[in-house]
Amino acid sequence: MAYKGVKTERLNKLLDKRALANKELYEKLEKECAAILKKYDFDKLKTDNKKIIEDIGACPISALDTIEALEDGDCMCLALSVNRPEAAIADPSRLSIKAIIPTYLKADSFLESAKFQLDSQAGAHGGFNVGGGQLALGLGREPITGIMPLYLFSEHWNIAKRKV
Repeated sequence: MAYKGVKTERLNKLLDKRALANKELYEKLEKECAAILKKYDFDKLKTDNKKIIEDIGACPISALDTIEALEDGDCMCLALSVNRPEAAIADPSRLSIKAIIPTYLKADSFLESAKFQLDSQAGAHGGFNVGGGQLALGLGREPITGIMPLYLFSEHWNIAKRKV
């Protein structure tokens, strides 16, 4: 199994290297989020963005709305159904969006759901180019295999861009 002449062993090394770098980056971004959140007046944000908060609604997994998600250090995301070709291991730009699902989830809620699903059934992600995976469920019971953090308002984006 190879991608552009790269052998499986090399792909595994690339994945291991990326995982270590991602862990360090994740910890750095979490610290940045905590520092940003200390500056927010959540009551004012709730008043200023009332319409957006009502339109988005609550995450079906955590039952938190947009401001409650921010207070939790998280952001709201749009649900997706994605196709992951094997080449996406070495080139993430190869991932393709099959469908946009009209469900808004908290990023961390999706990740917890995905972890649970993958721990209980290895094929929950849908495999390479196969589809049919289900890491979470949409409000209409659509299978969700990815999310995209949203720009809802500037304070929300300060956290969402770090969750990307």
